[in-house]
Amino acid sequence: MYCKFCGKTIPDDATFCNYCGKSLNGSDENTASLNEEILVQNINTKMQKSMSKKRAWIISSILLVVLVIATSVHSTPQDPTFHIKA
Repeated sequence: MYCKFCGKTIPDDATFCNYCGKSLNGSDENTASLNEEILVQNINTKMQKSMSKKRAWIISSILLVVLVIATSVHSTPQDPTFHIKA
């Protein structure tokens, strides 16, 4: 079960939270609903962090590819006597 105030995991039979110290007295329905809401919020937060990391990797990879292409284009020796025949 999760504390309805701070969201930390606590024992199912707890009457107060060991982390924030708040009393957990209340109806089981409200507590279950709040626990479910906190769980969904925790999952959403983890998914957002995961997506942020994925975006960072994609952007870094694209920048690396662009850098490699730009470097190879500018480092290719140019032959001033080379002409394209029509």
